[in-house]
Amino acid sequence: MISVIVPVYNVKPYLEQCLESLLAQSFRDIELIVVDDGSTDGSGEIADRYGKTDGRIRVFHTENRGLSAARNLGLDEARGEWLMFVDPDDWVEPGFCEIPYNAAMENGADLVIFDRAVIGADGARSGDKIGVYGIVSAQKAVGCGRPAAWNKLYKSALFDGIRFPAGRFFEDIATTHKLVYRAERVVILEDALYNYRKREGSISDRKDERVYRDLYLSRLERYEDLLSFGHPREPLEKRMLIHSLLFLMRVKPSDDPLYRRADGFVSSWQGDPALLKPHERKALTIWRLDKTSFFDLYRNAKDRPEN
Repeated sequence: MISVIVPVYNVKPYLEQCLESLLAQSFRDIELIVVDDGSTDGSGEIADRYGKTDGRIRVFHTENRGLSAARNLGLDEARGEWLMFVDPDDWVEPGFCEIPYNAAMENGADLVIFDRAVIGADGARSGDKIGVYGIVSAQKAVGCGRPAAWNKLYKSALFDGIRFPAGRFFEDIATTHKLVYRAERVVILEDALYNYRKREGSISDRKDERVYRDLYLSRLERYEDLLSFGHPREPLEKRMLIHSLLFLMRVKPSDDPLYRRADGFVSSWQGDPALLKPHERKALTIWRLDKTSFFDLYRNAKDRPEN
């Protein structure tokens, strides 16, 4: 059985499409664990209505504790040998469960990663290819397979002792690489089985200091973990330099440990500036020469480089 975990918070306009797409799966041996994380817009009532119509749906209601806590509750309640995640404002293709499951059986894999489609605010659908397919190493899977929780089929045992960090945004960036390295065999599929909806108001669309801090913290933890797993240091440090510059562009100067860590990373980076893109080199040079000018140039700048 595959347990599909759906954390729900105030997504009433989208939830029915999400649940309908899961109930239409060609793979029938599934349970849907819907965790209503204190919704106030009627999303919980929609979940309850679906729970009454199909015995495969189990609905849990909690106070609002955040996405990590909702996913963790789903993990604690899951009964399947396999696990998947779906965000409630997205929807999936009919083979979302069956195609990765068959790939896992055929290849003896305990983690299967697959492509997604991106749905714009205007409804336009675009491809978003990983670009590397078949049986891959953990290092390759981490490098190209995306850190999202939802484009993967996991053997449930991979989560033994692993949970998403509670109270944090971008919790999957701090988590999924650990699961990849725990897997004995990883397969990446070209099938675009997940429809990712870009919309205003989503976590990835928010632009406030708490979001930026959580994103940087997750990336920092991931960087440290990957170094301990034996990833090559130079490309990891280059990416962490860029993430550090972006963090410094987005938040107010302070004396807290996270800000000092970003400052120290940029100030002490010893890599070759020629490996950076022109706007990255410019930002690095300005930071090292004159931090006041850096703040004046990039704070709230419309042309600030993004991730």
